[in-house]
Amino acid sequence: MSSGAGFYGLVDDVARIGGRFIGRGDGSKYEGKFGSDQFFTDVTTGNKAALELLKDKNYGATWKISALRRSAEDEIRRGLGRTGLQKPKPRGLLTGYAHYGIGRASNVIFNKTSWMWAAALGIPMTAMAVGSAPRGKAVSTAAKGMLETVGGMVGAGIGASLLGLPGELIGGFAGAELGKVASVLDYATNARAQGRYLNFGAGYKDTEQAYTMRQRAVQEMGRSVLNARQYLGKEAALFHQ
Repeated sequence: MSSGAGFYGLVDDVARIGGRFIGRGDGSKYEGKFGSDQFFTDVTTGNKAALELLKDKNYGATWKISALRRSAEDEIRRGLGRTGLQKPKPRGLLTGYAHYGIGRASNVIFNKTSWMWAAALGIPMTAMAVGSAPRGKAVSTAAKGMLETVGGMVGAGIGASLLGLPGELIGGFAGAELGKVASVLDYATNARAQGRYLNFGAGYKDTEQAYTMRQRAVQEMGRSVLNARQYLGKEAALFHQ
Protein backbone atom coordinates (compact mmCIF):
# COMPACT_ATOMS: atom_id res chain seq x y z
CA MET A 1 0.00 0.00 0.00
CA SER A 2 2.79 2.37 0.97
CA SER A 3 5.82 0.36 0.11
CA GLY A 4 7.07 3.25 -2.04
CA ALA A 5 7.45 5.50 0.98
CA GLY A 6 11.18 5.76 0.26
CA PHE A 7 10.33 7.77 -2.85
CA TYR A 8 8.57 10.57 -0.96
CA GLY A 9 11.83 12.19 0.16
CA LEU A 10 13.22 11.79 -3.35
CA VAL A 11 10.19 13.56 -4.85
CA ASP A 12 10.68 16.42 -2.43
CA ASP A 13 14.38 16.61 -3.38
CA VAL A 14 13.46 16.96 -7.04
CA ALA A 15 10.88 19.65 -6.27
CA ARG A 16 13.31 21.72 -4.18
CA ILE A 17 16.20 21.38 -6.63
CA GLY A 18 13.91 22.27 -9.53
CA GLY A 19 12.68 25.34 -7.69
CA ARG A 20 16.25 26.42 -6.97
CA PHE A 21 17.31 25.77 -10.57
CA ILE A 22 14.69 28.10 -12.02
CA GLY A 23 15.17 30.65 -9.28
CA ARG A 24 11.79 30.09 -7.63
CA GLY A 25 10.36 28.23 -4.69
CA ASP A 26 12.32 28.51 -1.45
CA GLY A 27 14.86 31.03 -2.72
CA SER A 28 16.98 32.35 -5.57
CA LYS A 29 19.61 30.23 -7.26
CA TYR A 30 23.08 30.57 -5.75
CA GLU A 31 25.46 32.02 -8.32
CA GLY A 32 28.72 30.76 -6.79
CA LYS A 33 30.26 27.30 -6.60
CA PHE A 34 29.13 24.91 -3.90
CA GLY A 35 31.93 24.10 -1.48
CA SER A 36 34.20 26.99 -2.50
CA ASP A 37 35.78 29.38 -0.02
CA GLN A 38 33.34 32.08 -1.10
CA PHE A 39 30.43 29.69 -0.58
CA PHE A 40 31.37 29.05 3.05
CA THR A 41 31.87 32.78 3.57
CA ASP A 42 28.38 33.43 2.20
CA VAL A 43 26.90 30.68 4.36
CA THR A 44 28.59 32.11 7.46
CA THR A 45 27.26 35.59 6.72
CA GLY A 46 23.73 34.24 6.28
CA ASN A 47 23.32 34.37 2.49
CA LYS A 48 19.87 32.85 1.94
CA ALA A 49 20.66 31.36 -1.47
CA ALA A 50 23.85 29.75 -0.11
CA LEU A 51 22.02 28.38 2.93
CA GLU A 52 19.29 26.97 0.71
CA LEU A 53 21.87 25.27 -1.48
CA LEU A 54 23.53 23.85 1.64
CA LYS A 55 20.15 22.41 2.65
CA ASP A 56 19.56 20.99 -0.82
CA LYS A 57 22.92 19.25 -0.60
CA ASN A 58 21.75 17.63 2.68
CA TYR A 59 24.11 19.55 4.99
CA GLY A 60 21.63 22.01 6.43
CA ALA A 61 20.75 19.93 9.50
CA THR A 62 24.26 19.52 10.89
CA TRP A 63 25.38 23.03 9.84
CA LYS A 64 22.89 24.46 12.32
CA ILE A 65 25.05 22.98 15.11
CA SER A 66 28.05 25.27 15.48
CA ALA A 67 30.30 22.55 16.90
CA LEU A 68 29.82 20.42 13.76
CA ARG A 69 30.40 23.08 11.12
CA ARG A 70 34.12 22.47 10.82
CA SER A 71 33.74 18.73 10.25
CA ALA A 72 30.80 19.35 7.89
CA GLU A 73 32.95 21.72 5.83
CA ASP A 74 35.76 19.15 5.68
CA GLU A 75 33.31 16.50 4.51
CA ILE A 76 31.88 18.77 1.80
CA ARG A 77 35.35 19.53 0.46
CA ARG A 78 36.26 15.83 0.55
CA GLY A 79 33.08 14.99 -1.33
CA LEU A 80 33.85 17.51 -4.04
CA GLY A 81 37.23 15.88 -4.56
CA ARG A 82 35.78 12.48 -5.45
CA THR A 83 36.88 11.03 -8.78
CA GLY A 84 34.54 9.75 -11.47
CA LEU A 85 34.70 6.19 -10.13
CA GLN A 86 34.06 7.36 -6.56
CA LYS A 87 31.01 9.49 -7.31
CA PRO A 88 28.54 6.59 -7.73
CA LYS A 89 29.49 5.31 -4.27
CA PRO A 90 26.64 5.91 -1.78
CA ARG A 91 27.28 8.52 0.90
CA GLY A 92 26.21 8.01 4.49
CA LEU A 93 27.32 6.88 7.92
CA LEU A 94 28.57 3.56 6.54
CA THR A 95 30.80 5.18 3.95
CA GLY A 96 32.34 7.97 5.99
CA TYR A 97 29.88 10.75 5.12
CA ALA A 98 28.07 11.15 8.40
CA HIS A 99 26.95 14.75 7.85
CA TYR A 100 25.44 13.96 4.46
CA GLY A 101 23.65 10.89 5.85
CA ILE A 102 22.22 12.74 8.84
CA GLY A 103 21.16 15.62 6.63
CA ARG A 104 19.42 13.36 4.15
CA ALA A 105 17.64 11.48 6.93
CA SER A 106 16.53 14.80 8.40
CA ASN A 107 15.14 15.87 5.04
CA VAL A 108 13.00 12.73 5.02
CA ILE A 109 11.83 12.34 8.62
CA PHE A 110 11.58 16.01 9.65
CA ASN A 111 10.51 17.46 6.33
CA LYS A 112 6.83 18.37 6.33
CA THR A 113 6.69 18.25 2.53
CA SER A 114 7.81 14.60 2.56
CA TRP A 115 5.06 13.78 5.04
CA MET A 116 2.57 15.68 2.89
CA TRP A 117 3.50 13.46 -0.06
CA ALA A 118 3.16 10.40 2.16
CA ALA A 119 -0.27 11.51 3.36
CA ALA A 120 -1.43 12.46 -0.14
CA LEU A 121 -0.65 8.97 -1.43
CA GLY A 122 -1.09 6.86 1.69
CA ILE A 123 -4.44 8.13 2.99
CA PRO A 124 -6.45 7.57 -0.23
CA MET A 125 -4.96 4.09 -0.67
CA THR A 126 -5.76 3.23 2.95
CA ALA A 127 -9.29 4.57 2.56
CA MET A 128 -9.81 2.39 -0.53
CA ALA A 129 -8.53 -0.66 1.34
CA VAL A 130 -10.83 0.06 4.29
CA GLY A 131 -13.80 0.48 1.95
CA SER A 132 -13.22 -2.94 0.39
CA ALA A 133 -12.25 -4.71 3.62
CA PRO A 134 -14.42 -7.61 4.86
CA ARG A 135 -16.87 -6.91 7.62
CA GLY A 136 -15.17 -6.54 10.98
CA LYS A 137 -11.72 -5.82 9.52
CA ALA A 138 -11.97 -2.09 8.86
CA VAL A 139 -10.03 -1.08 11.99
CA SER A 140 -7.17 -3.52 11.42
CA THR A 141 -6.99 -2.54 7.73
CA ALA A 142 -6.79 1.16 8.61
CA ALA A 143 -4.12 0.49 11.23
CA LYS A 144 -2.17 -1.57 8.74
CA GLY A 145 -2.26 1.24 6.16
CA MET A 146 -1.13 3.90 8.63
CA LEU A 147 1.68 1.73 10.00
CA GLU A 148 2.90 1.01 6.48
CA THR A 149 3.14 4.73 5.72
CA VAL A 150 4.83 5.67 8.98
CA GLY A 151 7.10 2.63 8.86
CA GLY A 152 8.09 3.46 5.31
CA MET A 153 9.00 7.04 6.20
CA VAL A 154 11.01 6.07 9.27
CA GLY A 155 12.71 3.25 7.37
CA ALA A 156 13.57 5.64 4.55
CA GLY A 157 15.13 8.06 7.04
CA ILE A 158 17.22 5.37 8.70
CA GLY A 159 18.32 3.98 5.35
CA ALA A 160 19.19 7.47 4.09
CA SER A 161 21.41 8.09 7.11
CA LEU A 162 23.35 4.91 6.38
CA LEU A 163 23.68 4.91 2.59
CA GLY A 164 22.11 8.07 1.19
CA LEU A 165 19.63 7.70 -1.66
CA PRO A 166 20.02 3.91 -2.19
CA GLY A 167 19.55 3.36 1.53
CA GLU A 168 16.53 5.66 1.52
CA LEU A 169 14.77 3.61 -1.16
CA ILE A 170 15.66 0.25 0.41
CA GLY A 171 14.82 1.45 3.92
CA GLY A 172 11.48 2.87 2.77
CA PHE A 173 10.44 -0.48 1.32
CA ALA A 174 11.69 -2.45 4.32
CA GLY A 175 10.05 -0.08 6.79
CA ALA A 176 6.72 -0.34 5.01
CA GLU A 177 6.93 -4.13 5.08
CA LEU A 178 7.68 -4.09 8.80
CA GLY A 179 4.75 -1.72 9.23
CA LYS A 180 2.46 -4.53 8.16
CA VAL A 181 2.65 -5.95 11.68
CA ALA A 182 -0.95 -4.77 11.91
CA SER A 183 -1.77 -8.02 10.11
CA VAL A 184 -1.09 -9.66 13.49
CA LEU A 185 -4.16 -7.84 14.77
CA ASP A 186 -6.06 -9.27 11.84
CA TYR A 187 -4.90 -12.77 12.69
CA ALA A 188 -5.78 -12.35 16.37
CA THR A 189 -9.25 -11.10 15.44
CA ASN A 190 -9.83 -14.06 13.14
CA ALA A 191 -8.57 -16.55 15.72
CA ARG A 192 -10.84 -15.12 18.37
CA ALA A 193 -13.81 -15.21 16.03
CA GLN A 194 -13.08 -18.80 15.01
CA GLY A 195 -12.89 -19.84 18.64
CA ARG A 196 -16.24 -18.20 19.33
CA TYR A 197 -17.81 -19.94 16.35
CA LEU A 198 -16.56 -23.35 17.48
CA ASN A 199 -18.29 -22.89 20.82
CA PHE A 200 -21.51 -21.34 19.57
CA GLY A 201 -22.43 -22.97 16.28
CA ALA A 202 -20.09 -21.21 13.83
CA GLY A 203 -21.95 -17.92 13.99
CA TYR A 204 -25.32 -19.45 13.02
CA LYS A 205 -28.26 -17.04 13.20
CA ASP A 206 -31.74 -18.47 13.65
CA THR A 207 -34.69 -17.42 11.44
CA GLU A 208 -38.45 -17.97 11.48
CA GLN A 209 -38.19 -20.18 8.41
CA ALA A 210 -35.53 -22.37 10.01
CA TYR A 211 -37.62 -22.65 13.18
CA THR A 212 -40.64 -23.83 11.18
CA MET A 213 -38.56 -26.39 9.32
CA ARG A 214 -37.25 -27.80 12.59
CA GLN A 215 -40.79 -28.15 13.93
CA ARG A 216 -41.89 -30.07 10.86
CA ALA A 217 -38.85 -32.32 11.06
CA VAL A 218 -39.57 -33.18 14.69
CA GLN A 219 -43.20 -33.98 13.81
CA GLU A 220 -42.15 -36.28 10.97
CA MET A 221 -39.67 -38.04 13.26
CA GLY A 222 -42.46 -38.62 15.79
CA ARG A 223 -44.75 -40.12 13.17
CA SER A 224 -41.99 -42.43 11.96
CA VAL A 225 -41.51 -43.79 15.48
CA LEU A 226 -45.23 -44.46 15.89
CA ASN A 227 -45.38 -46.33 12.61
CA ALA A 228 -42.39 -48.44 13.55
CA ARG A 229 -43.84 -49.53 16.90
CA GLN A 230 -46.54 -51.74 15.32
CA TYR A 231 -43.81 -53.95 13.86
CA LEU A 232 -41.61 -54.27 16.95
CA GLY A 233 -41.56 -57.93 18.11
CA LYS A 234 -43.29 -59.13 14.94
CA GLU A 235 -40.24 -59.34 12.68
CA ALA A 236 -40.48 -63.14 12.26
CA ALA A 237 -44.15 -62.96 11.29
CA LEU A 238 -43.31 -60.38 8.63
CA PHE A 239 -40.70 -62.65 7.08
CA HIS A 240 -43.15 -65.65 6.95
CA GLN A 241 -46.01 -63.86 5.25
